[in-house]
Amino acid sequence: MITLYILIGLSFFSSALLAFWVMRLNALLKKPDPNITDLTSSLASLQQDVSGCRNELDELRAGTLGMGVKLKDLDSKLAHTDSAIKAMQEQQQELMQQDPEIKLYTQANKLVQSGATVEELMQECDIPRAEAELLISIHRKG
Repeated sequence: MITLYILIGLSFFSSALLAFWVMRLNALLKKPDPNITDLTSSLASLQQDVSGCRNELDELRAGTLGMGVKLKDLDSKLAHTDSAIKAMQEQQQELMQQDPEIKLYTQANKLVQSGATVEELMQECDIPRAEAELLISIHRKG
């Protein structure tokens, strides 16, 4: 019979001990962990940062696309302008070729660049001495 009382006593003691640990574990589980709270707030902050970065990236993409369209337009305008400039240069060359005086001075300029003397200029281009000297003087200063 004593063993029965000992067993009942041990049973009550182990039940009380088990109840104590259950209550302790329950209290620990209900108490928020400061690490988890910190991590949760950090995660929320990071999510806001990522959202802000996504918005900025979207704005940059839109701006880049707009700049691409503008650059394409400018490129086509530049190509058109280049062709117009080339056409004007060709017309200017044709006009210079047609005017005998311009043709004469173009030839004189080439002779001056090649190192011709005043007499050679006068003879080849049929220009007066003063003009030949002026062309050589201008070439030396330039």
